[in-house]
Amino acid sequence: MKINEKTRFSKPLADSELADYAKWAQWCNENGCIIKDDNAEFYYCEAIPAPTLAEILTGYEANIGQRLDSFAVSAGYDNLLALCSYTASDNENWAAQAKQMSICRDATWLKWYEIKDVAEEAGEVGSWEEVSAQLPQNPFAEVEAREEAQMQATSAPAQKTKKSKTAVKS
Repeated sequence: MKINEKTRFSKPLADSELADYAKWAQWCNENGCIIKDDNAEFYYCEAIPAPTLAEILTGYEANIGQRLDSFAVSAGYDNLLALCSYTASDNENWAAQAKQMSICRDATWLKWYEIKDVAEEAGEVGSWEEVSAQLPQNPFAEVEAREEAQMQATSAPAQKTKKSKTAVKS
């Protein structure tokens, strides 16, 4: 049986068709298609439409929110909102982290709106990897790397030292 986007299967599927149907289903998945049911006689394959620019941009905005939350989590906070709420804290360290994150958040969104404006004018946008590379990086990444290195150093098994077997004579 030749399998392609024009292949159809009658309903209900006969037992003898199950193996071919499984191959066809795999072909559909590998080629960006979905199996549709025409509610009458057949199952057929239909290409999944490419997302629109507006859908891609909306998805990227959601990614940015998650990215900013992950920065806050890396500093030990529940999320961006929780971290930024410490701006007026009496604890200088927490207030400084909140200020640092607020600056990063603002710079991120300002850069995003520049990227978005260019994309809307051009009618296209780069991949998420290309876009995120243009955004400010995690302001706590250096601290996070240092803390991880410290954790690894303290969790490493202690090296045994050889004791001298030389007896001291009196």
